Amino acid sequence: NAPVKVKNINGWTPLSEAISYGDRLTIISLLKKMKHQAREQIEERRPNLVSALKQVGDFYMQIKWDFQSWVPLVSRVLPSDLCQIHKKGTSFRLDTTLVDFAMNDMKWERGEITFLFDGDAKPPHSLIVMDNKAGVYQRVRYLETESEIEDEVDLMMSTDIVTAQMSTKSITFSRAQSGWIFRQDKKV
Repeated sequence: NAPVKVKNINGWTPLSEAISYGDRLTIISLLKKMKHQAREQIEERRPNLVSALKQVGDFYMQIKWDFQSWVPLVSRVLPSDLCQIHKKGTSFRLDTTLVDFAMNDMKWERGEITFLFDGDAKPPHSLIVMDNKAGVYQRVRYLETESEIEDEVDLMMSTDIVTAQMSTKSITFSRAQSGWIFRQDKKV
């Protein structure tokens, strides 16, 4: 019952190593275990999240983020997004326009995606993902069928193993302000 997300000295998880060896049965076993452990962690943290949501007042917030590069002019063509977060009671809504990106190919996909979380609802009814352009939604399920696991393993075995890391040292937060000379915090 060891944690599946543990990494070796080179930063590889057991799942990444199994994929590199092409051992399908081990990949399936590790993938199922990883999903099971993730569900357990979510359910373990859920009461604290709901409690925190109850204590925090309702709000609306925008988060603008972008990729930066030290190479001149490259930052202008890298993706960015303006995420909107609405919180009311134990529920929140996150709207985003950046759907997918692959930095290796310098490609990204735009869309209109919404994540809805209802802290009062029990899984699998607590999280919904909506594609606003396509006009469809899906409840995030906590259990996958065997064929879905097989499809995911097929995808894992046919794509490159990529590990994403993000430095949080250069992240800054600032209030949105208005005015030219006498600047004031914006009130929404």
